[in-house]
Amino acid sequence: MSSGTDETESSRRRAAQQQIALEALAEGASYAHAGQAAGVDRRTIGRWMTDPDFSRRVSERRNECVAQITGELVAAGPDAVLAIRRELADADRPADRLRAASLLLTLAHRFREQYELSDRLLQLETRLGLSDRHDAKGEEQP
Repeated sequence: MSSGTDETESSRRRAAQQQIALEALAEGASYAHAGQAAGVDRRTIGRWMTDPDFSRRVSERRNECVAQITGELVAAGPDAVLAIRRELADADRPADRLRAASLLLTLAHRFREQYELSDRLLQLETRLGLSDRHDAKGEEQP
């Protein structure tokens, strides 16, 4: 084998190891566990994480994971609210109805608070020119 072929195989192996490590890190693995999955030392993971491109890719992949989970939670939201409302209406014990009512009010308050905070932050980012998702009037752009 020529030296060029060795370098190509080495590059391919490193790329595969980095992809395995990237996925593990994006899912919350420690450097040690990501290294074990990728077949490298945890210090190698630490070195890779100092590379801005690798670190950015890990962050982007983590964001994709969070977005997917968030979508699934939002999709399940109506069923969860319905279950709480059923418990509120149909529970045999008053204490269970009270817990359901308390949970419903707490979650509604948190949801509204988070929504309003997110909306205010987006408006501020738009005014500062840091967001391109809305125009100057705050209306969403395609």
